[in-house]
Formats: sequence, C-alpha cells, structure tokens
Amino acid sequence: FSKGGQYEFEVSSMPKVIERPDDTPEQPFEVKVVKASELPPAKAPDKEKSVSYYELALKMNPDKAHGKPMGELAEEGFFAIYDALFSNIEQGEADEQNAEKKHEPLPAFGTSESSWSDVSAFYKSWMTFSSRKAFTHENEWNLKEATNRKLRRAMEQQNKKLRQAVRKDYIEEVRKMVGYVQSRDPR
Repeated sequence: FSKGGQYEFEVSSMPKVIERPDDTPEQPFEVKVVKASELPPAKAPDKEKSVSYYELALKMNPDKAHGKPMGELAEEGFFAIYDALFSNIEQGEADEQNAEKKHEPLPAFGTSESSWSDVSAFYKSWMTFSSRKAFTHENEWNLKEATNRKLRRAMEQQNKKLRQAVRKDYIEEVRKMVGYVQSRDPR
C-alpha cells in the first residue's frame, strides 16, 4: 500500500478502515516500527520440531533402546510393568477365598536377563491360564429371596451362566494379553 492511499484501489477498497470525522481515507492504517528486542521469540521451524520429537521418541521408546540392555531402561520399563501386572493377577488368584480348585502358582514374568527356559515356561503356563475365581460378585439373584425350591434352582442356573460367561471373558482377556506381551518381548 502506498502512503496516504495514493492508489485508487486503496481508496475505493478501504474507505472506512478508520472512522474519521470528515470521512477521508488519508491514512487507512498506521504503521509502527518495532525494535527486534520487542518481538516475541521466533517459533522453531517445523523441521526442528520434528527432529527433536523424533529424538525424544527414540530416547523414550523401549523398543528403540539402541544397544542398551532392556534392564537399563527406565525403572517403569517393559519388564517392570508386565512383571507387576502378572504378579497382581497371580496374587488375585492366590487370595481367592471362594476358589473352585486348588491354587497352583504360575511362573513369574522375569527380567531382561531371564534364561530362555524361564521365559518359555512363563509363556507356556500363562497361555493355558485358567482362573480359579468363583466370580460370585456377578450373581444377579440372591438365592435367599427364593420362595420355593424350583425358583431357587432357576435363580442358581441363571447365576451360574453369568459367572461362567464372566469367567470365560476374564480368561480370554488374560490369554490375549499374554499373546500381546509375547509378541513384543525382546528376550
């Protein structure tokens, strides 16, 4: 734009940018000179952002350890997380009071230095995982509320179906998780 709107398109296209009492478009806008120190800091170019993000992703990703043993990664790394998870499942099975069968301990997940025989035994046992929990909290009917024997049996059958369905889903989820972990296990 020219100073004072000397060109015709400026005068015709921006006649009322700034309201003036006499309605003349002499200066439709004001230009202010700013020192470099008054400017906000420049944003990093997109390439710099993507490079720093990539470097951070490599640093934080346990799959991209680049020569470091997995045990040297963060304390909350792959092995610590899944060891805690499988320990919690095992503890829940051991603590079950209403168990339908005797508890047989399952192998621990291990560390990055675990032997192949320990790792193999872990996956073999956990891929055939079967819960001994009774899942009584899933009962829909309270048998004490039954008015007669026939109704109580029908309620028990319904509760048994619900418990079996939940138990089946739980076992399936644990086995899927074991397969997922196995496919990502670097050992």
